[in-house]
Amino acid sequence: MKGPYPSGTWTSDSPVSQWDWERTRLVRGHKYKMVKSFVDAHGDRHSVGEEWLFITTMFSKFDDELILCVRTDAGDEWTISLRWKPGLQEEIIENFSDYVSPVERR
Repeated sequence: MKGPYPSGTWTSDSPVSQWDWERTRLVRGHKYKMVKSFVDAHGDRHSVGEEWLFITTMFSKFDDELILCVRTDAGDEWTISLRWKPGLQEEIIENFSDYVSPVERR
């Protein structure tokens, strides 16, 4: 996990593309909670109960790295990197709905 970045650093005005990973997994501007812990590409553990607002994703073809851009309740923005390779975070990426759950909007 890298950050914190100032609020507004990771914004995305671009629409989600047809082949985009987030199309069927996360909704921009919605809050999510970890329901199953995992370790990201930087070795940081994301524990059950952790919550953040999803902003957008980026993908590095060079590194096969999916980068989630999120905002905490404190307003700080962070990136969570996941490597799309067997033995790394491939299983997490392909089954992300097993790891997070939407938080009800109040």
